[in-house]
Amino acid sequence: MKHSFAKPGFSLLEIIVAMAIVAVMATQIPRLTRINYNQQEKFVADLNMLARNAYTHALVSGRPTQLFFDFESQVKKIIIRVENKTVFEPVQSDYGNDSLVWNDNFEVEKFIIDGKDEAGGGKLKTVWFYIMPDGLSQQVTLVLRDEAVGKQLELELNPFFVQFVVT
Repeated sequence: MKHSFAKPGFSLLEIIVAMAIVAVMATQIPRLTRINYNQQEKFVADLNMLARNAYTHALVSGRPTQLFFDFESQVKKIIIRVENKTVFEPVQSDYGNDSLVWNDNFEVEKFIIDGKDEAGGGKLKTVWFYIMPDGLSQQVTLVLRDEAVGKQLELELNPFFVQFVVT
């Protein structure tokens, strides 16, 4: 009679390798689903950095400054503009902190400045809000639809600190 110690089934090494593969996949799936949320967070952080630079420019220059949203040019941008006599001109910075390219996934649903919706339910071309030399800005609420995930993103500007907060 022949005895065999080999039993049908998986070895310990095979089970460990399979568990490692499942663990790696489990850590990557949430990361892949958060890509669009990370784009939203990055956009808000970049917008706040630009708003902060406009705020600093208004304080240092002692002149009113605009955060100018240009949606009608080929590359949609947000630009810092400063008052020069009677016109506002783009700020030229050696450090590249004077503009931000608009994320094409975001569609403006509302752009409320001091209680008035500048979007007006139509296609928005340009809009801006002011930051005064004393550091105060207009009250701004920006409602965006992220087309990549189909969700709404509402940002409210704190007029004292010139910082957007997700509401």
